[in-house]
Amino acid sequence: MERPAFELDLAPDGGVASLRLRGFEVLAAPAHPTSSRAAPWAVEVQPDRVRIQPSSFELAQPMVWPFRFEPDVEVILRGHDLMPLAGDRPRRLSNTTSVRFGWPGHGAISALWDRPRLPEAALTLRPAAKALELTLSGGETDGARPTAWRVEIRDGSGAPSIEVVDYDPAWPATFAEERGRIGTALGDLVATIEHGGSTSVPGLAAKPVIDIWLKLTGPVQPEHIEAMAALGYRHLGEAGLAGQDLFVKRSAPVVHLHSYQAGDPDYQRHLDFRDWLRAHPDGAAAYGRLKKDLARRFKADRLAYTEAKSDFIEAALR
Repeated sequence: MERPAFELDLAPDGGVASLRLRGFEVLAAPAHPTSSRAAPWAVEVQPDRVRIQPSSFELAQPMVWPFRFEPDVEVILRGHDLMPLAGDRPRRLSNTTSVRFGWPGHGAISALWDRPRLPEAALTLRPAAKALELTLSGGETDGARPTAWRVEIRDGSGAPSIEVVDYDPAWPATFAEERGRIGTALGDLVATIEHGGSTSVPGLAAKPVIDIWLKLTGPVQPEHIEAMAALGYRHLGEAGLAGQDLFVKRSAPVVHLHSYQAGDPDYQRHLDFRDWLRAHPDGAAAYGRLKKDLARRFKADRLAYTEAKSDFIEAALR
């Protein structure tokens, strides 16, 4: 059995007293909820990540994560180095869901939070405590699905390397084959099936993963999950994006299937970016160069890689 990268000790108040990455302590002090009325945290340790959520359902639960500060620590947000950081001045982390911390010689982590339910974040350097405090503030969300918020700390140095390859003309045919299988399995639940992501843009370098976008006529039911499992797809639920049902097939060809209810703006947003890339060859070429550079820079940190692309995507959509 694979040994987990992380070890942790829980705090008496329901938070995390110690979090170690391959024996290196990444916290300067316990991470904890800031409200005495907050539910204790339920913690799940996986080989490459630690997942934290409340033991009982809550939408709002402010918390603080004091990460260890070292003189050469690296803090990356959307591909930008935040260091040096002014002491005791909170830096708002707007329009993002993760931040990467790197300790040379010890490794790196990415902290991921559920933005729909933990919408406000800030990073503050506390010189006296030698800590980089990541604070997350909970907020009520209209129409939130009945799942708890979550925070994940992921190994940013030990996962398989990110691979960005040149365009493969076979990708559209692979999509067409999967579209037929999915349409047969889900039947009337499917309103439209679209090829999205970089593999849908002729000539664009991409990770060799076929992204498929589904518009649904109704909610996903257990029988749909079973039908997709028969095709080799695992249902991952929202996977950090409210309103989404994500299915992943990890056997070749690798497919990520993003399912949304009709009218969800996130569905159209992804297709709008695809269409922009198809209509702007120079922009697509620049995006391909950016992805190859980020794959070299972050190597195994998929969260940092994804976040670092976000500014380019937002600019294109504007």
